[in-house]
Order: sequence, then C-alpha cells, then structure tokens
Amino acid sequence: MTDAATATLHLTLYRALDGDAAPGLRQRLLVAAQQTSRRVTLDMSEVTFIDGAGIGALAFLYRRLAEAGRELVVTGASGQPLNYLRGLGLARVLGIAPSSRARRAGVFGRGPAASAAA
Repeated sequence: MTDAATATLHLTLYRALDGDAAPGLRQRLLVAAQQTSRRVTLDMSEVTFIDGAGIGALAFLYRRLAEAGRELVVTGASGQPLNYLRGLGLARVLGIAPSSRARRAGVFGRGPAASAAA
C-alpha cells in the first residue's frame, strides 16, 4: 500500500524470512524497488525468524533503493529477527524502529547499535 501524502510504500512481511522464503521475497522486494515512492517501509512485526537468506533479501532491497536515492525503514522487528539484525549491526543501517512489544519488553534500547538508533 502506498501512502500518497508521504510517498511511502508500506509492506508487511510474515513468518520466517529464510532460505525457503527468500526467492519469493526477493521477487516481491524487486517489485517494491521498482515503485517510485521515496521511502519503503517494511513492517516485520509478524516475522518470527530470519536467517542469512532473509538478510540477503533485505540487503538486496536496501542497495536498490540506496542507488536510487531512496530510503528503506524497517519497523516492528522483535525477538530473534531484531536480535539478529542488531547483532549484524544492521539496526542502524536499516533505520529499524522497534515494535511496541519490544519496547515494553526492553529488547530495544540495549547495546551500542540500539543506542545509536534511538
């Protein structure tokens, strides 16, 4: 869905972003990268797991958008996906905003990557 007022394309991701899901996810993200919105927001509040293949798909989209002077923002990440992204130092790069659930649990806001992103 695109928010015309802010020129943002909003996408929601679900379940596991792993080797099984990566090829289809990459195709969907390629379509998103071809849109003209200034910003793409990925809602990861329903994502329960991410591995290297999922990270690769996110990096693919990030590179495509950055090359075009556009922005990728990831929202709602919590649990294993958030910890994995933070551990790789990607929370700051991807502009990750924590889910309300993660804020309540105190998951986000600890460690150097979280401090820089806050």
